[in-house]
Amino acid sequence: MRLMGLALVAALVAAGQTSSGKRESDVWTERGRVALAEYRYHDAAEAFQKVIAISPDLAAAHAQLARALLGEAPPNPLLFPDTNGFLPKAEAEARKAVDLSPADPEALSTLASVDHKLADSTRDPAERSVRLAEVTSLWNKILAADPRSAQAHSELARIAVERVAPAIIMARAQSGMAFQDKARLRDPALRRSLRSNHGHTIADAILHAQKALDIDPAYVPAMHAMSTLLLMRANLSDSDADYAADFKASEDWQQKAANATPKPAAAPVPLPNNGGIIGAMISEIRVPPGTTTLIFAPPEVAERNLLSKIEPSYPEAARKAGVQGTVRFRAVIGTDGHVKTLDLVQGDPRLAKAAEDAVRKWVYRPFVADGITRDAATEISVPFKLEAASPPSNNR
Repeated sequence: MRLMGLALVAALVAAGQTSSGKRESDVWTERGRVALAEYRYHDAAEAFQKVIAISPDLAAAHAQLARALLGEAPPNPLLFPDTNGFLPKAEAEARKAVDLSPADPEALSTLASVDHKLADSTRDPAERSVRLAEVTSLWNKILAADPRSAQAHSELARIAVERVAPAIIMARAQSGMAFQDKARLRDPALRRSLRSNHGHTIADAILHAQKALDIDPAYVPAMHAMSTLLLMRANLSDSDADYAADFKASEDWQQKAANATPKPAAAPVPLPNNGGIIGAMISEIRVPPGTTTLIFAPPEVAERNLLSKIEPSYPEAARKAGVQGTVRFRAVIGTDGHVKTLDLVQGDPRLAKAAEDAVRKWVYRPFVADGITRDAATEISVPFKLEAASPPSNNR
């Protein structure tokens, strides 16, 4: 009897079964998914690597590992080189997932996301064009299998924005139009040329964005895409009335997107839709001077967009020394709402580290301008004030 029990235990171990009745691979899969949901990409990657070690042919594990590696990659590899090679590793895992399960929507969408990031990471126009063509093909495959995929429709609309926006940005610059100019392209010949070359693409993309919103009226990425596409169409209009209608509709979609995101305690101040500049996007052209993907958010605007704020711990050494005051940083908030860069401007060194540790955990509502989610530069102040009841001790 005892021998039979030992044999059963051995069989369970050989099958990867834990004492709780779960397969070991299922345990690591669950841990990986939780880590991904909490943006702990390194932990997620380690978990899915363990799953793959147990089940090498599990397409879902390769796809999830690719997503974790994508999360570990720099937000903008053109500015911050991918020295650890996260993107090539993510691509290899995503392609493995598609090889194992060619029709699986998760595998296809993961490869599309990785390919899109790689397209944004190259300055070679030919390579970027090839990458975006593959991304388009992948999302179309997903739509063929699931015509009601709001994500696929929205992503196809976004790709169109990235293909067409640089030409409109350049045309506005050539026409001498400033960022804040609320007007369509001044040059009628440029408008006609751009409509001829890109009008059909914009129209198709608007249909994709609308289909995404028909499927899921609360799908925020489609709202952003629709806002930008309408602004692009407004720029190419020959009619003042059509321009005004599209511009107003673009602003409405931008506001709907802002309203659909989680609200902080105080309502955020919407960033203005400053006319026709679509916002400089990483592309095959050199962005004209005066346009940028980085916007400035005044401190009061950034504070109202703050969703999660961690208060700093008062350093004990500073408390005992009676040190108080304000620590000021220059910060860049990424498109995911997390703090990307933080530079100390002013503050006592004994307080600065505690302030930095807290601020890096803050989460903001992403900043949107011209219908596009953007990185935002701002200033952050962290006050440290000793309680009146606890004055610094004096040795007498």
